[in-house]
Amino acid sequence: MKKLILINILKYRRDYSIYTVLKNNRRDGEGGASMDVFNCPNCNSLFVMTKFRDICDACYKEEEAQYDKVYAYIRKKTNRTASMMQVVKETGVEETLIIKFVRTGKLRISQFPNLGIPCEKCGANIKSGRLCDKCGDSLRTDLQAFEIEEKRLTEIQGNDKKVRTT
Repeated sequence: MKKLILINILKYRRDYSIYTVLKNNRRDGEGGASMDVFNCPNCNSLFVMTKFRDICDACYKEEEAQYDKVYAYIRKKTNRTASMMQVVKETGVEETLIIKFVRTGKLRISQFPNLGIPCEKCGANIKSGRLCDKCGDSLRTDLQAFEIEEKRLTEIQGNDKKVRTT
């Protein structure tokens, strides 16, 4: 028989309401849909993770407030050409959070020409993706060299087997 476990999670909202999450206990071979409860990486409170949110409601609201602050700053005509460091300095919002806004598509770099995200390998400013063109080309070259070497080793091993069998 299915046994339900009730988990009460106090989530920060204006009304401080309590949400109840039902989770199936998989005993006696009975399955069912389950919801995963995690600790928020920012504040360590419990929350139900979804594909849309990776933080709790309280931290999400705080991030939204910081997004509004950043967007209000760079929306002004005089600040549209601000660099990442200028935005961080003037708004007080962490650079990693601004980068998260850009990576998730909340901030569009096409509208703000000097606002870029760093390449994950060399740190150069890029408009999209994870690597700059130079690092991407370098990675492709290294990968091609590896594939050629792997193919050569496979051929050598194949030739060794032919020689041993004859």
